[in-house]
Amino acid sequence: MDKVQMVIDLDTAPGRVKWSGEFTPSGASESDAIAVIEGIYQAGLDNLKKMFGS
Repeated sequence: MDKVQMVIDLDTAPGRVKWSGEFTPSGASESDAIAVIEGIYQAGLDNLKKMFGS
């Protein structure tokens, strides 16, 4: 992927995280690139849950 930008916005509402990003797939299909980005987001959310509870 080229030109990856990810933003995390921790809202003032308890337990709310807004996570967005933009990327340009390179060397893989768009659907494969989306799966990679979704995996990154999920790993981050799983880690937050592990650190701070559900």
